[in-house]
Amino acid sequence: MTETSYRVIAGRAVLVGKQPDGDSVRFVPDDATLLTGLKNGDRVRVSGDGSVQLRFDGIDAPELHYQGAE
Repeated sequence: MTETSYRVIAGRAVLVGKQPDGDSVRFVPDDATLLTGLKNGDRVRVSGDGSVQLRFDGIDAPELHYQGAE
């Protein structure tokens, strides 16, 4: 049996001025250095506003910001 561990990173979700959809959201961690300790944390790119994009695993949702596009 494999052991599962979790890491809690405090912060806040950013919705105003962004276009969240059903499978991702922007997140501003209180301590961005904690992100490097995550699996593939070396691939995390912090935006100028301090936010990162979190994608939810196992969620398949339509991209809401493409409404009306043909």
